[in-house]
Amino acid sequence: MSTLKKLGIYLLSVIYIFSLLSLAIVFSMNRTVADPVFVKQTFKEAELYSAISTEIKNQATDKTSESMSSGVNTIALNIAFNKVLTPSLVETNMNQIIDGTYEWLNGDTEIPQFSVDVAKVQADITDSLISSATTRMAGLPACSYAQLAVIDVNNFDPFTVVCNPGVDSALLRQQYQELANSGDGLLGDSTDGELQFSAAKLTNEQGQNLFVQASPVATGYQVSKYLPFVFLLLIVLSALGLYKLADIKNIALKKLAIKLIVAGVTLTIVVVLTNFLIDKAATSINLEQPAIQQPITRVVNIMGSGFNRSLILFAGSYIVLGAIGIFWYRHNAHKKTLR
Repeated sequence: MSTLKKLGIYLLSVIYIFSLLSLAIVFSMNRTVADPVFVKQTFKEAELYSAISTEIKNQATDKTSESMSSGVNTIALNIAFNKVLTPSLVETNMNQIIDGTYEWLNGDTEIPQFSVDVAKVQADITDSLISSATTRMAGLPACSYAQLAVIDVNNFDPFTVVCNPGVDSALLRQQYQELANSGDGLLGDSTDGELQFSAAKLTNEQGQNLFVQASPVATGYQVSKYLPFVFLLLIVLSALGLYKLADIKNIALKKLAIKLIVAGVTLTIVVVLTNFLIDKAATSINLEQPAIQQPITRVVNIMGSGFNRSLILFAGSYIVLGAIGIFWYRHNAHKKTLR
């Protein structure tokens, strides 16, 4: 066998095994972290939406409680937060962000088309407060002249007042809207004064949009969608090349089968290492918000498990196909011996 032929067999063998491993890894990534459906299912399974909802309510309550001038009953505000800042609200907005981001990754838009309307959330909280306040006051007796003399109808707590001062919902709405539009707002300063969050507002110091700058990321994502087909083609072509260059065709098939088993075993080792790294990453997460830390840890574990499950399927398939190939080779060799 000439040196050039040996070199060709060696290079084709490397391409064959590399393509087998790469096909499994890229395909598994495309089915997990690169798939918006899988990402949304993972977030829901990890109860991330519920945890974020709880964290937002806690932060908003703390910020409002710190502002003694807010004039809003804390208990009533908590009830309003629980009615409005629900896990379903968080899920709806996060799904919009996820869908918009993946549309950008797919090259459908230059900038992701998503926005979170904080103003609407504050308006819903205001409506909830007004509804609860008017319902409570409707069940109270009318205030006497003596009681009205000590009640400031422009600044009173409808949730602790012992009589109905005859204030209509329009005045209450005005008071709560003024608070919502103030520096603190009904959500505290956690929104940094922004009443609408969108991808278009994410810019650097020079005013350039971050997603426009990150366009190579979207290009790489789009390329990754075609890589499984590229690696599959390389597997077929390199296998054909090895078969054609082999002096004994049956031996070539046996060697291809052995390489399949090697790739399967290598993937199994990769799964073991990946499990170790995922566990390390999950346990090293240390967030300032303890309520979110556990769901984020679950997200990492679920995504890692999904990725590894796909790799295990590939590893098992490679090993089984390789074993079938070797069995077929030995069976034919045995038949030739009997002849």
